[in-house]
Amino acid sequence: MRQTAWKKIVKGKWHWFDLVFLAVRTSWLILALRDLRVNPEQIIEASNPLLTTGALALVALWLTASYLIPLVFYFSKKLKPYSPLIELVLMGPLVLYFAGEPGVFDLYNLPVFTVGYFSFRKKYAWYYLPTVIVIPLLAGWIYDYPLKMIANEMLDNTVMFIIGICLRAMITGHTRMKEMVQIIQDQNQTLELYSKQIKQLTIVEERNRIASELHDTVGHTFTSTILGMEAVYYQMDHAPDVAKAQLKELVEFARTGYEDVRRNIHQMAVYENEKSLVKSLAEIAAEFGEHTRTHVVVEVTGEEQEPYTTPESIRIALIRCLQEALTNAKRHGRATEITVSLTFTPQSISMKVADNGTGQEKISAGFGLNAMNQRITGLNGTMEISSKANLGTSLTCTIPLKAG
Repeated sequence: MRQTAWKKIVKGKWHWFDLVFLAVRTSWLILALRDLRVNPEQIIEASNPLLTTGALALVALWLTASYLIPLVFYFSKKLKPYSPLIELVLMGPLVLYFAGEPGVFDLYNLPVFTVGYFSFRKKYAWYYLPTVIVIPLLAGWIYDYPLKMIANEMLDNTVMFIIGICLRAMITGHTRMKEMVQIIQDQNQTLELYSKQIKQLTIVEERNRIASELHDTVGHTFTSTILGMEAVYYQMDHAPDVAKAQLKELVEFARTGYEDVRRNIHQMAVYENEKSLVKSLAEIAAEFGEHTRTHVVVEVTGEEQEPYTTPESIRIALIRCLQEALTNAKRHGRATEITVSLTFTPQSISMKVADNGTGQEKISAGFGLNAMNQRITGLNGTMEISSKANLGTSLTCTIPLKAG
């Protein structure tokens, strides 16, 4: 319990109520032990000092166990649902044994509150009966308490039980609200990241379009100019007037072509911004990890045959698939670590995205996965998904290079 609690403190995962609960229970134990030491005769009546000392030690040990063991259950994820039961098992007999002294019911208030806190769900509502009703009735029957006193104890216990339930409802609502806010923030960051990436892809596609237009413009202009100048060269001696007229037309044609080239150049992105496929995917992964606080590692096996020679259709397909895989790993799997493995062979390019998220035994393909699969199969590639509960998910896309 100490190691788990210490890890929670270091990582900042404790709710404020955890600290309050620990402090209140500690104060409860200290006050109970102090009262036992100062007024032992209220609980134990014995003339033999040895017997009295032994009995007090046994009661102190019981109180300490009643303090410590429920805490172990409370801070254990697996044992936490059994916290109210262990609270009753430890405190119920202790209260009944010492109920001859009415003041002992003061010790019972905190366990009742704790049981109420854990009875927030309907399946635990049955704890109300033994906690609030049965124990006071048994104590009254054993020690012949008046009915009014028993009713007052039941009323006090009911109030503590309801306070526990209400506090749990408030904390649960607050926690869910924080989780929803965090999810919305993560999604907003992801949307902003993808918006930037889509903008960059749009710029690249537009640059390629302009480059193609520029190629056609320059080729057409230079071809026409060269052919026209060759004709002028042969006409200069035989028909100088015709040659001058044609030369004038060639100058105007060249000037128009020059203006077209300048206009297209001003719309193009500089070529220094070109990136290899590995660099493009690595930057996407790095930006995603930075914006979503996720540890993303990119591993590369093999080498790209030549920089910037990966077909554009394959580049775009792998970039979109990586974006979708990263989004699913974070949004659905709540992954904290993601590994992107790129494998280059002379025949194909393969990308595997594996995460440490929650995973699922059965993957339900939504719009994103279907679109990803269509994009990959459109390039004669394959897409495989493997997932297991609590063991994460891996997605592998393989595209043959001849597809480009």
